[in-house]
Formats: sequence, structure tokens, C-alpha cells
Amino acid sequence: DTICRRFGFDRAALYLVEGGELRVMAASFGPGDEQAAQARAFVAVANSAPLPVNGRSVEADVLRSGKAIIVDNPWEHPGVDQRKQAVAASHSYVQVPIFGREGRVIGLL
Repeated sequence: DTICRRFGFDRAALYLVEGGELRVMAASFGPGDEQAAQARAFVAVANSAPLPVNGRSVEADVLRSGKAIIVDNPWEHPGVDQRKQAVAASHSYVQVPIFGREGRVIGLL
């Protein structure tokens, strides 16, 4: 919620590396009961089949490169998990790495 308010985003998700997978730890899709339900659905769908860190997803690309990626059309992008996209219904988004100690990428927003 703080990320959304602070940066003016309508939604945000926090992914962390856990073993060899990326898991969604939290999501915010804005204020209100409907948005909270959508965020919970997103987390459930995302974590029902966590993304492998060595996979071909946009998220894995961010982890490997350590650079932000803008996805202009997630409905058409080959690296976007369409199950998550169906819940998020995003028109575009940016994913940015989160760096931990020693400059290692530990997750993404």
C-alpha cells in the first residue's frame, strides 16, 4: 500500500527469491474491498505455480540482469504469465530489482 501511495501506482507486488523460485510476498491493488480481493487472488494465482529464477519470465529476466523492465503490452508479451495477467488485468507495468547485501538481487517490485 505504501509503494502505491508514495509513487502513485495503482498496484504493486513484492516478489522475493525463495530457494530457486520467486514468490509473491505481498500485493496491493489500491484501496477498497474489491481491490483487496483482487490482490489476494493475484497472490494466490502467482504462488500456485511460483516462477523459477532461471526461467523465461520477465521476472527472471529482471533477476538475471539486475535492471528494470517495462512491459508495454502484457497481454502479448511472451515472458508474462497469462494466469497472473488475467487477475491483474494490467495495461502496462514496470518491474524493478531489489538489491540485498553485496549487490545481489533478492527480489523485485
